[in-house]
Amino acid sequence: MQFPDFIKRLASLTEPSKPLYLVGGAVRDALLGKPCSDFDFVCAQDPRPMARAFANRNHGNYFILDEGRLICRVLIDSAEVPDLIVDFAIMRGENILEDLAHRDFTINAMAIDLNQPEHIIDPFKGGRDLLEKRLRVVSRDSFIEDPLRVIRAVRYTVDLGLTLAPEIIDLVRAAVNGLQRVSLERKRDELFKIFSGHKVHTALQLCMLFGIIPYLPLSIPLNFPPLVTRIRSLEDILDWLCGVKTHARQTAFYQSSLLVELGRFREDLRRFYLAKNPSKRDRRSLLFLSVILGEQAEPGDHVRALALSVEEMKQVRDFKAAIPLLQGFIDRGSIPEPLEIYRYFKATAAGGVDAAVAALAEQVSRVGCEFVQEQWLYQLKLAARLMEAWFKSPQVLNPDPLLNGDDLMRRFSLSPGPFIGELLELLKEQQIKGSVTSASEAWRWIEGELKK
Repeated sequence: MQFPDFIKRLASLTEPSKPLYLVGGAVRDALLGKPCSDFDFVCAQDPRPMARAFANRNHGNYFILDEGRLICRVLIDSAEVPDLIVDFAIMRGENILEDLAHRDFTINAMAIDLNQPEHIIDPFKGGRDLLEKRLRVVSRDSFIEDPLRVIRAVRYTVDLGLTLAPEIIDLVRAAVNGLQRVSLERKRDELFKIFSGHKVHTALQLCMLFGIIPYLPLSIPLNFPPLVTRIRSLEDILDWLCGVKTHARQTAFYQSSLLVELGRFREDLRRFYLAKNPSKRDRRSLLFLSVILGEQAEPGDHVRALALSVEEMKQVRDFKAAIPLLQGFIDRGSIPEPLEIYRYFKATAAGGVDAAVAALAEQVSRVGCEFVQEQWLYQLKLAARLMEAWFKSPQVLNPDPLLNGDDLMRRFSLSPGPFIGELLELLKEQQIKGSVTSASEAWRWIEGELKK
């Protein structure tokens, strides 16, 4: 197994008599050959001095997660190890075997002693379960100890393509009401891990099947199947547009036409949807949330319950605001003019792009005769025009001003106030329309407006 060099250097911070263990998801992902940026270590001694030393050596940020249980975290973002999360915790029990016995699933109950990295400690046969694509609990009390593991069971099953062991299904259903004791923040974080993974629609179906949905800070519509279909279509379109999927001989018409019309924006869309925000969540995940909340007349309460950042709440609101404006373009059936596009994005910001992508997913989710090829091709052209403006044509969204407020006040002896801003905004719209193209034309236009 291959691990980053920083893990090898960590061994120098501990004594052979007091081993340091890499545990959990990092070991699992290494066996699967998957990249990992979140590492958990178990220490046989107080982990705080080691975590501080590790943070200092790597110019990271150190802080305590749980003083009582001696859990601390180091965050590193450098050229060598970008966007890295490293947690250190004191061993539970007398040895690593007792510690692993407290873990949730067998695939996460594996460890590596950094002094003996060639040997995997796997007392519960998690490696075999990975090989056989099976999810098993370490203990029958696993879900009772932490009901959040009910949601994790869904996430691991879907993300890793596992089969739930028969006993897990009964244990999940018996423990699901324990989710009411779990904080909204922990449930929110687990929900976003589902949204950032694969087969989001399948995860939602499993959450509904196991009765998890009522305990999440979401209001799922009664007509659940169409929502699942839309989420599935949205995930497929995002995978194509962000380059996760590539053109093949068997590609369907809608997918081929999607790439023909929007393929030139793939790199822009990849950065747009997959970049992490300061909360370590990506726009793709928030779009899934926005589509689900978009079913509600007023999603505000649920947005607040999720304790999203100000930036994230704005994304949800901008998406909601963009839907009726975009539908107006669709109902009219023509490509909007530059001034209409400017006003659209002024009202919706980047949510205008989200709404265009979600509208494509809505169209694709229609089955049989409800999918109209001409309508699909029109919406592709509409989405292309909006994306061209947002990603490629800053002069449409924010043209260089020909005049400024100081110019107007000096020349026309105007007083500072909202009127100046309103006048400049109207001038900007004239620039976008192409009616005013130079400073001299701008002066004449302003003079005409002041005479009215």
